[in-house]
This record gives sequence, C-alpha cells and structure tokens, in this order.
Amino acid sequence: MSLLDSIEPLSPVISIISVVIAVISWRKSRVIYEIEEVVIRKINGTRDDRDGRGLPELNQKLNTGHYTILEVLERADGDWAVLLARIKRPTRS
Repeated sequence: MSLLDSIEPLSPVISIISVVIAVISWRKSRVIYEIEEVVIRKINGTRDDRDGRGLPELNQKLNTGHYTILEVLERADGDWAVLLARIKRPTRS
C-alpha cells in the first residue's frame, strides 16, 4: 500500500476543512457587510418635514461606529439619498 493510497480516503475531509478555513478567513477579512440608503427629505415647511427628515436615523447609525458614508446623491424629487456601508468596527487596543 503506497502513501497515495492511504491519503486518498482523507482527500474529501481535507477539502472540506480547507473550504471551512477559507470561509472563516473571508468572513474575518471582509470590510463592508451591507449597504443601506437613508433619505434626507428636502425642507418644504410642511408637518411631514418636521416629523421625519431622516437626520436622526442617519446620526444614530453614524454614531454607532458601524457605518460609514459611501456617497451622497441628489434624487430626482430634490431629496438627498445617503448611501451607508455597514463596516467592521475597528478593534481598540
């Protein structure tokens, strides 16, 4: 019985272990986990503008340290769309 014959039955197990290690490594090295859009409404002086402009939600997400701004876009209706990326929070040493 040669060495290759004794390793051959272990080949699927080794492949599965290598896939698990690759997935764990990818998960730990990933920086952006998801992308969200927060809409900041244009102020028109209506009651709806005072109630839900979108700024409290944006500030709350940014203050957690888990989000960063990717881009700010002006929408066709005049409102602003802020693209946020949920990121890995940096570890403090």
